[in-house]
Amino acid sequence: MTSMATLRTPGQKLLPIPASEQFIEELDSGVRECGYASRAQFIRDAIRDKLVAMGRPMPRELALAPSRLGKGGKRRLPLPRAPKGKAKAKAKAKPGKAKARK
Repeated sequence: MTSMATLRTPGQKLLPIPASEQFIEELDSGVRECGYASRAQFIRDAIRDKLVAMGRPMPRELALAPSRLGKGGKRRLPLPRAPKGKAKAKAKAKPGKAKARK
């Protein structure tokens, strides 16, 4: 079986980069703190932000993952999320609220 991570849309390229374990730990911390669903989207946004800061305007849509229509997903803007620590704290503060809906 092929995983979603190995599927590529025509025109999509992979940018593998070597990084130290400490760098990746810091990256993952930033990804969680900002509420991103994935490293990939965090990195695409960071690259876009850097290019825009350098005076190279780029539409936000170019920083989105290529469409995976027909491959099990769709292209969409990332949703703002609360940092995981705050979401967990809210869930713990309201026990019994996670009942199944009928």
